[in-house]
Amino acid sequence: SFLFCFVFFISELVCLVGQNRFNVSIHKETVLVFFIGFATFFVVSLLIRIWYDKKPVLKTDITPKPIRVSNYLVIALILLQMVTVYYFIIYLKNISYAYDGAARSLSEMINLYDVMTKFWTDTFNELAVPVPILYRLGNPLTKAAAYMIMYVMVNNFIAERKVNIWHIIVVMFECILIFLNGSRSPILRIMTMFVILFYVLGYKKRPKKNSDYKLVFRLAMCVPFVAVFFILALVVMGRSDTSGSVLNSLFIYLGAPVVNFDKFLAKGMFAPEGQLFGAQTFRALYSYAGKLLNVSNLSYDNINKFVFSDNGIEIGNVYTVFYYFVYDFGIKGVMPLIAIMALYYSWSYSAIISSTNHKMGMDFKLYIYAYLFNDLVMSIFSPRFYETALDAPFIKLLIVSIIYYIFIFKGIFRWDRTPFTVRVFRRNFAFSIIKNK
Repeated sequence: SFLFCFVFFISELVCLVGQNRFNVSIHKETVLVFFIGFATFFVVSLLIRIWYDKKPVLKTDITPKPIRVSNYLVIALILLQMVTVYYFIIYLKNISYAYDGAARSLSEMINLYDVMTKFWTDTFNELAVPVPILYRLGNPLTKAAAYMIMYVMVNNFIAERKVNIWHIIVVMFECILIFLNGSRSPILRIMTMFVILFYVLGYKKRPKKNSDYKLVFRLAMCVPFVAVFFILALVVMGRSDTSGSVLNSLFIYLGAPVVNFDKFLAKGMFAPEGQLFGAQTFRALYSYAGKLLNVSNLSYDNINKFVFSDNGIEIGNVYTVFYYFVYDFGIKGVMPLIAIMALYYSWSYSAIISSTNHKMGMDFKLYIYAYLFNDLVMSIFSPRFYETALDAPFIKLLIVSIIYYIFIFKGIFRWDRTPFTVRVFRRNFAFSIIKNK
């Protein structure tokens, strides 16, 4: 509940800083919606915390144990990643030639694909460029495997201060594929997943939990480097920041969602009668079902229109997590939909922290929680939790991950031979490659 409210607190601070520059004013209806949302998340989290605190604490060793995955499987995964990346580049070239026949650099092709899939969807659909079958099959297989390897990598580092070189390569190839898709959000998901895995697995190992403050401080020190990384990522993807100043960029990214939502409430434009239940909130699920059933009536256009401030400055098209809730159900829809989010995140976290079962070597609840944690932080921009959990890519990732979990992490294709690893020494952080017998 603290993190959910904290991201909005940061946004509100940015609104205060840019109040004169963008002529910001917030109406009482917006304050009411935010209060309902924050109070709901807090109350649900508090009740779950009280319930778990009443449960007896088992005196069991919950220190993470090393998870061994065959290096041959990991190398096979890397080869599949290489094939997937290659055929996606071919796909980008085919889209570029189908659009206007012009030759483009890789960064230009990435930018074109990103713009067409986000804003020129009708044009993109008219091109009807077929997706290479090896990319269509390889993408969900490699993505789920890469995220599971991240879990293994962090777990093993916490357990024995070693990092398998092949695991690092797997994560690198997944990042390459993300960059080729022209989006930075999945990179942020990887970062937040690493943070949560380090925190939770490290929490289980640390004898003194008061060292959490040191971890939080170290993570805070990484924020400037992350910001620089995301700015440089725009150049790699062929996109440039045209906002004109640091304040403009900061406001458009962090402050504008609150202002845009306020303008939406002031206009009072809500869902028309006759639409499906929660047509925008559950749009991802309806679109996926419509695609599978070949029913066009289940697909709805995005309602995120670009907004201008009261003094005529364009401030983007994101409206916070509450936008779709209020659009579909009115203010009365905020409490139950936020309660569902709070129930998942608070219950999952409490269950994971108190879990003492390490027989499977991997906590699948923690794996999914770490993946979806990014959507909690990104609530300032959109109802990302519902957008992700009900969308086709996550459903595919969940199914494939369950299959991997059953066949690999239960021991069928797992053994203790890990030929090459990187050992990280605790004090001086020196690296050395060792070979195990």
